[in-house]
Amino acid sequence: MEKSNARILVTGAGGFIGGSVLSRLASKYPSTLALDNFTEYYDARLKRYHVQNLGLEEKIANVDICDFLSLDKIFSEFRPDVVVHLAAQGGVRASQIDPEPYIQTNQMGFLNLLELNNRFGVKKFIYASSSSVYGEGLPAPFREDMQLPGPKSLYAASKVANEIMAKHFPQSEEHSRIGLRFFTVYGPWGRPDMAVSRLLVSGYKKRPFVLTANLDLVRDFTYVEDVADVIEDLIRVDVNGDDPHVILNVAGEAPRTMGELIQICQATGVPINISQGEINSLDVSLTHGSSEKLAGKGIRIPKTNLELGIEKTAEWMSYASKSGLIEFLD
Repeated sequence: MEKSNARILVTGAGGFIGGSVLSRLASKYPSTLALDNFTEYYDARLKRYHVQNLGLEEKIANVDICDFLSLDKIFSEFRPDVVVHLAAQGGVRASQIDPEPYIQTNQMGFLNLLELNNRFGVKKFIYASSSSVYGEGLPAPFREDMQLPGPKSLYAASKVANEIMAKHFPQSEEHSRIGLRFFTVYGPWGRPDMAVSRLLVSGYKKRPFVLTANLDLVRDFTYVEDVADVIEDLIRVDVNGDDPHVILNVAGEAPRTMGELIQICQATGVPINISQGEINSLDVSLTHGSSEKLAGKGIRIPKTNLELGIEKTAEWMSYASKSGLIEFLD
C-alpha cells in the first residue's frame, strides 16, 4: 500500500489497542497525529513504555478529550481528514467502583469529538464501541441489527449512548461515522485487568489466579493486530454508502469458554494455579459476534485463532518478565 497524504488523528493512542493502531497507521500515513492523557486507570508507565518501544513519542500529544479548548486547538492546527477514536474509560467491573470517568470521558469527551468533527469537516469518524452493548439473552451469533436489551453495567450504557449520539448528532451528508463493537480484544501490551493478561501474569509471578467467573462463561476473543487490520481497511474503504452511521462487529467469531482459555494459557508452559473467587454478577454469560456484515463491506475479518494469539501474547509476557515491565501489570 502506498503512503497517503490523508491526515489521521488517533485518540487513546497510548493504550493497548491504540498503540497497535497508531503503529500501523503511522507507517502508512505520514500525517498521523495521536492523543492520550495517560490516565492511571492502569499503570501509565506501561503505556509510556509501549509508545517508546514503538518509537512514536513525537506522534503523541498529551491531551484529555474532556478538555474542549485543548482539543479544539489540536483540530484547528492539524485539520484531520479521519478521526479514529479509541480513548475511553474501559472495564465493566471498574464502572461499579468509580462511575465518574464513564460519564466524563465516555460521554462528554465523545460529545466534544462529535462537535469538533462537524466544526472542522472531518470526513470519516471511526469510533470504538463494545460487545457489552449486546447485554444478556440475545441469540448467538450477535448481529448488528438486533434490538439491544438493557445494558448490564455503566460501561455498557456509556457505549450504547455513544452509538445513539453518533447516529443522531447533526452531520453533513458527505461525512460518515462508523462504530466498531469490539469483542474481547487481547494480545501483547494488553490491559492488566483483562483475563488473558491476569492469567499469564499470575503464572509468571507464581501466585494464584482468582477466578471471578464460571468456567463455562463464553467469550469471542479478538487478537489486537486483527483489530488494526479492520481499522486500516476502514480508512480506505467506503462502507457507509447512503447510511451516514454504520455499526460493525469486530469479532474473532470463534467463541471459547473460560475453561478453554485457562487450558490454552497453561499450554504455553506458564504454570497457572486457579483459586475460585466470588462470581461477578456484571459478567454476561456469552459473547459471540457475527462478522458477516464486516466481510460484506470488503473489510478483512479477524482470523487469528486463540491458540496462536495466546502464544504470541505469552512470548511478549516472557519479554515483559525479563525486562521488568511485568511490575506494571498489577
